[in-house]
Amino acid sequence: MKKILVIEDDTTAIKILSHTLQSIAELTIKNQIKDGRDSLHREKHDLMLLDINLPDGNGLELMENIRYEKKNMLPPIIILSGDEREATKVQAFNLGADDYIQKPYPVLEMRARVERILRTNNVNPLYITRGPLKLNIQNHTLEIFNEGQRLNEELTAKEYKILKAFMEHPKVVLDRERIINLVWGQEVHLTDRTIDTHLSAIRKKMGKFGNAIRSIRGVGYQFEIES
Repeated sequence: MKKILVIEDDTTAIKILSHTLQSIAELTIKNQIKDGRDSLHREKHDLMLLDINLPDGNGLELMENIRYEKKNMLPPIIILSGDEREATKVQAFNLGADDYIQKPYPVLEMRARVERILRTNNVNPLYITRGPLKLNIQNHTLEIFNEGQRLNEELTAKEYKILKAFMEHPKVVLDRERIINLVWGQEVHLTDRTIDTHLSAIRKKMGKFGNAIRSIRGVGYQFEIES
């Protein structure tokens, strides 16, 4: 059975989640960031449901911090929040949230969105597929399907990590600092030219689909392609 980590302190919300999801997944309930962080480090979860306003801090800050600690190996994340501000939703998606469900949420819709992500996350874990692009996690190659043909491109270690970061965060704008943290690690200082050189090489290997990595002037880069 799938495992879902729920970090939520509202007792009513917990009861609704437990009743609605217990038939499709095993739920681990934590009501504080500290306990949720510990659970993430101890166990493997298939999905995390995360509230923003928690007794000991902000759920979005947990997302940002734990991604660096876990080196981008977090499970998919659905934000559950009563905050309806667009800025909060944009921040959540920029940090890598897979979905944002606003409270009070329709129960059946919430369950359907949870099931969708669990299904997506269960499809061939050896690959990340976005549209005509398939990234092989095992041998770090890129398969490109175009007009009935399949092309294979070998990637360098850094090219693989950069493309993996983009394909794991479709439509999310990644700034240079975040790309560096995801690929090279924290406290590494690189010139803009270094990232540009790697991106240029990746786009070239992607061929006609290289424009899927778009430059957002003054902000960063965004990967967007039909899935």
